[in-house]
Amino acid sequence: MKACIEQVQEVTNDSDYRKNIAWEKLISRLYTLEEINQAQEPTLHAIAGSVELIFQTHEHPAVLRNKVTSPGGITAAGLYELEKGGMSTVISNVVLTALNHTQQLSHMS
Repeated sequence: MKACIEQVQEVTNDSDYRKNIAWEKLISRLYTLEEINQAQEPTLHAIAGSVELIFQTHEHPAVLRNKVTSPGGITAAGLYELEKGGMSTVISNVVLTALNHTQQLSHMS
């Protein structure tokens, strides 16, 4: 990754303005992908821990969420972004679609 960025930066020394803009956008995206890759494993561990806690406590996910979410904290900021992006609606639609499909398949058997 670092070598790729260094090569791109060498090319951006070219005087062609449009080419420089394109390369700068590419570098920006490469950095974003690297950040996503770095966040993936801790995120998966957090999700796994949350699911395990739900099974252990038998509490509703919203109750557990409220127990660990500090106002203005990291979890609150992440939840805000998910809500802003419509994640609750998407998840609800996925669950309802899966339920409906399962019911349809069970009637076919």
